[in-house]
Amino acid sequence: NYMGVVRLVESALEVSAHFIQASTSEVYAREQKGFPVKEDAPLGSTSPYAAQKIAAEEYIRSRAASNGLRFTIMRPFNTISRASVGNPHFVVERAITQALQEGRIHLHDALPRRDFVFRDDHVSAYRFIVARLNGPLADDVVQGTFNVCTGDSWSILRMANEVATLVGERQKKAIPVTWETAPDRPLDIPVLHGSSELLRNRGWKTEYTIQQAIGKAVEEWTALLDEQRTA
Repeated sequence: NYMGVVRLVESALEVSAHFIQASTSEVYAREQKGFPVKEDAPLGSTSPYAAQKIAAEEYIRSRAASNGLRFTIMRPFNTISRASVGNPHFVVERAITQALQEGRIHLHDALPRRDFVFRDDHVSAYRFIVARLNGPLADDVVQGTFNVCTGDSWSILRMANEVATLVGERQKKAIPVTWETAPDRPLDIPVLHGSSELLRNRGWKTEYTIQQAIGKAVEEWTALLDEQRTA
């Protein structure tokens, strides 16, 4: 990922293109003094993924300072609803597909809190930046770093219980929720709860609350799995 960013930045400089970096909320340090975190909060990696994203951001800023690269860095929080690409390997997707296919939910740590962003809101943030760059207010987002988030956060426990309730209502049966004793990742970040104030002040906003996002994700996975069963 890091070397991919390096190559793309060099290409952007060659053709004088504006570079938009897809970073991540996982660049924020594990321990924070307050929430929701803003874009100037301390950074710190707890995984190789976060480390390369931080390194990529620093590379982008160094090329901006030395060679005039125009950039915008986006830090999306936990995006959900991947039925459209059939990817069940993220925590909300696992909860939903387990509930629908197995009639139960079994996950790791219940305590982490996440700012769950619906897929369409994630995409709309990038579309907003591109539109802004092509308009008279481009300077508002050039050399900027922006969180993409709802400004709210739910625990994994609350999310799993919501999924269990929604699927249980559809299937007219109780969906039990159980937990492993060990966390899924050894240095998992306890809280990822962001502020989208910078981007909202420029005119962007999410269309889905966390509850609405989870509900929509359940609908999409239900439709996909029903289609697969009848195919």
